[in-house]
Amino acid sequence: MFVDGYSYREIIDYLRKSGTKNAKGECKWDVGAIHRILTNEKYCGDLIYQKTYCNNYLTHERRKNLGEVEQYLITEHHERIVDKDLFMFVQMLLRKRKEDYDPRTGNANATSLAGLVYCASCGRLMRRILYYKGKPYERHVLTCKVDGRKNVNYSDCPQRKTLDYRLVEDAAKAIVEERLEKLDAGLLLDSIRKGKTIGDFYSRSEEIKSQMEKTQNELSELVKRQMKECLPLSGYQKAYKALQEKMNSLKSESESVLKEAYENNRKNNFNEDLTGFLHEKAAFSPRIASLLIKRIYRLEDNSVLFVLSNKPLDEKTLENIGKSSADYLYLPEKVIDRNGRRLAYRILDLEEKEHE
Repeated sequence: MFVDGYSYREIIDYLRKSGTKNAKGECKWDVGAIHRILTNEKYCGDLIYQKTYCNNYLTHERRKNLGEVEQYLITEHHERIVDKDLFMFVQMLLRKRKEDYDPRTGNANATSLAGLVYCASCGRLMRRILYYKGKPYERHVLTCKVDGRKNVNYSDCPQRKTLDYRLVEDAAKAIVEERLEKLDAGLLLDSIRKGKTIGDFYSRSEEIKSQMEKTQNELSELVKRQMKECLPLSGYQKAYKALQEKMNSLKSESESVLKEAYENNRKNNFNEDLTGFLHEKAAFSPRIASLLIKRIYRLEDNSVLFVLSNKPLDEKTLENIGKSSADYLYLPEKVIDRNGRRLAYRILDLEEKEHE
């Protein structure tokens, strides 16, 4: 379930509803329990000694080992119940999820555009506030002037206007829907087939593993022969170097297979989220919005620039886009109109720009 993109909470809900019991025979599950299962090397037949250590021999207090004492990994210590390739793949997924973590997607109360809208004039993140609270004409607006006024380094923004939150959200939703309709249906269906990614990964990984074992055996035999027969040194070194290079090449290929499996899995989950939204199975949430929209900028004329990409973008790239006007001044302008309020916006699609 984790490989298929389920969150800890979704896995917990499934286990509770299905009545699955834990090791104590109770139907009690929490995030910590799921994480311990996913990271427990014992399930794939390995054993790590000294995960914890005794800090005080008088009180027998034990602490988590964060590098204070040496740890030892014993591979193939016992019979495994989880394939080691699957276990290693899950560890990579955990690492990447941590690196790519976006707190907006984990907050049930977050608005769909939380953490996405920035002011191009001052560079600050824009916040949603409620205007005219309790009045018949109350509405949510986005402003960059909420935080930091008491900070000694605070500098005011020359931009005086606010943005109508509902208009920006409606424009964002329309953009995502429009992009979804342009996706290749065949490619989309092919990428969301369950098991394809992991199946491909297993077959290639097993082949590489077999070649690595064969090469390792050849290395061992070569060393034994050298010790027993005293082969010519130049010939031995040449043969040893060739086998070592082959082993390094196989290790590198194994790592690339792992990365490819992760990328296919990421695309798989990406397309499933989008198709769920397209068929109205999922609401327009921070997770859906951020799949395509990487940043939204309020420009000097109070219009909006949507920066689109279906790939992760680093912060430096996004900041440079926000500072440069050359890229978006010549983009076609669109207008959204709701209840007498209008919003002008432009779309900078980095995928289209890359193809150009």
